[in-house]
Amino acid sequence: MPRHLLTLFGSLFLLMEILRPQALAKPGEPIGAIDAADYVNRAPLDDVERTLWELTSGDRAVCEAAFRHLCQCARSDDILPILARALDDDNEEVRRLVCLTLANQGVRDDRVVQLLKVDLQRGNSGVKWPALHGLLTAGVDRRELEPVLLDALNDPGLAGRAAYELAEMGPPAKDAVDGLIRLLAAEGPSRSLAANALVKIGADPKRAIPALESVMKTSDYETRFVVIDAITTLDPSRGRSFLRDWIEVLRLKDARKYMWMTAAKQLGNLGPDAASAVGALTDALCDKEGSDDDVRESIVAALGKIGPSARAAQPTIVKLIKADVGHLDYSLSRCAAEALCRIDKPELEAYVRRLGRIAGDRYEDGLIRQGAVQRLAALGPVAKAAAPTLIRLVVDPDSDPSIRSAAADALGQIGPDGTAGVADLVKTLASEDEHLKVAAGFALVQLGKQDHSAVLPAIKNLLRNAEPEDKRAAETVCFELASNFGTPQLIAALDDELPVVRRAAAYRLGTKVSESGSILKPLISALDDPDASVRESAALSLVALGPRAQAAEAKLIAMLQDNIFEVRRAAIQALDAIGPPPPSALPALVRLLNENDPVVRRIAAKMTGLIGATEQEALQSIQALLRDSDVQVRIDAAVALWKIAPSRLKESVDALVEVIANRNAQKSPFGAPVEVTDAIGALGVIGPDAKGTGPLLLMLQRTTDSSIASNARRALKKVDPALAERARIP
Repeated sequence: MPRHLLTLFGSLFLLMEILRPQALAKPGEPIGAIDAADYVNRAPLDDVERTLWELTSGDRAVCEAAFRHLCQCARSDDILPILARALDDDNEEVRRLVCLTLANQGVRDDRVVQLLKVDLQRGNSGVKWPALHGLLTAGVDRRELEPVLLDALNDPGLAGRAAYELAEMGPPAKDAVDGLIRLLAAEGPSRSLAANALVKIGADPKRAIPALESVMKTSDYETRFVVIDAITTLDPSRGRSFLRDWIEVLRLKDARKYMWMTAAKQLGNLGPDAASAVGALTDALCDKEGSDDDVRESIVAALGKIGPSARAAQPTIVKLIKADVGHLDYSLSRCAAEALCRIDKPELEAYVRRLGRIAGDRYEDGLIRQGAVQRLAALGPVAKAAAPTLIRLVVDPDSDPSIRSAAADALGQIGPDGTAGVADLVKTLASEDEHLKVAAGFALVQLGKQDHSAVLPAIKNLLRNAEPEDKRAAETVCFELASNFGTPQLIAALDDELPVVRRAAAYRLGTKVSESGSILKPLISALDDPDASVRESAALSLVALGPRAQAAEAKLIAMLQDNIFEVRRAAIQALDAIGPPPPSALPALVRLLNENDPVVRRIAAKMTGLIGATEQEALQSIQALLRDSDVQVRIDAAVALWKIAPSRLKESVDALVEVIANRNAQKSPFGAPVEVTDAIGALGVIGPDAKGTGPLLLMLQRTTDSSIASNARRALKKVDPALAERARIP
């Protein structure tokens, strides 16, 4: 490192020591929560730990603020040991606050997890609840905590949370039935949680229902509601006996959303036996203030299940279907159409025919025709009778483009019954109207999800015969269709006559990583494809396989000399994902060090360093990259040069220090640029050989930027362990 830089960093370090914050407050002097948080963020770690313990005997709000900020501050990696030690403290208040802090941050650390488990066995509920919460947010499997959760059912402070977590476990938690039944006798919200847990666990109705019935007389209507729902779910034959209760819930103006939806679902399960509830369901459907679209969909679905007996609700349902186009909700409209189909199918069929006539009437106003088409799209599959009309609209060159586009979209929404229009939709992919092409492509993709055999042949025919400028939309549809193929179909498609189909198949195979055993060999074969785009896609899919693609290494090395740049780039990315390359790759890698693309230069430099080449040509090329225009290339070249020629250490370190020193010029609104943290990490890779940068890293670990500080600490422990120990870097 240049002497003037070392002098500068040393001076800055001394200045920081002078400005180092002192004690938080004098004895007896009041302190605010904001002051505590600010101090925790700025003070040395040993002072922070000592001050936190002093705070625990004072204002609880101040202490909570300090602990909370402690876990959020820039040095959170180093704070963990302090919090772990705090979990061993005899002061229950300290342990409670730390458990709560760890839970809110979702800390995942083996030692912390073990200490949290210990805290579950001691202390009061004030400590146990945060400890349990901390374990769950740390990702500990609920099944591992089942004994603790079963025991927690007997603790009033933990019983509700335990019931909830046992419910999330489902049937494996059947040992909890006795504890949950006991919990039903408790006061408060725990009873509702216990009732819900009995349902999700799948408790024996003969044991659970008598206990649930004992809660029926509660004055809390919401608890009663949950209990009735539990009884009905455990024993559906009891549903009719609670018909009046469900109706009463629907008429409650202050009922919660989930209560209305549950009541509607249970009434729908009763089918025609719930005919007496049609009036209440209709009133709830019309209540714009108390219901939203989710509630209305549940109510409409229930009316549909009641069937012809719900004819009184027909006018209200029809209004939903005929809502203003500008406020048309496809999901609600489709649900209403399906319900109307069950209640009065002829009425729905007549409506579809009427919309079809309007849509196809050349003399009707264009906006009205377009609105009719949009309504048909909203109806979905039940509008299949209008498919022929929609197909004619799509292929009619005299129709307004917006109407043709809407018709194409509607065919896609109708689904398989619109497949008769595939040929016409494919023709529109060659249209000059971009909106129409997008709509037709969407429709074809939707239809292809149901039956790609009806769509793909037509797409391939267009790709064979269309002009190049007309193929783009068809290629997009082809790629989207391939996303629905299974692995055997994709492998078979690698032998297709059309390059675009082979490319789509090779690309989509990269998403089947879990089936690496069956896709590796076909992808390796695809590396020899005569089409460059297929070779590129196959190589990129091998990137996803990583080391499992080791068998492709030889072919990928050969591809580094491919005439097509995109193929060379994909090949070197795949080799990088596989792991350290063999020495046989060196000649090709050296040539790629002069490639125009910075990504290729960067990977080539990294891999050349891994090989440890000592050839003069490689050394000169790597050395030249230290002055590359791309910062990331300079970083990887610096590490590579150190590996290839340790005697050039000074050049490598100086290049990395220069990147770090220029960090202010590179500053982005989102924090430290990744180049700076990568350069710091590179110093850590070099390790003790870069010991001269210890003071710089020591200064950087005190910065307020969390990414720079944490990377600097890690690097300092590798570069100068003795200095890190003296600075008390944990």
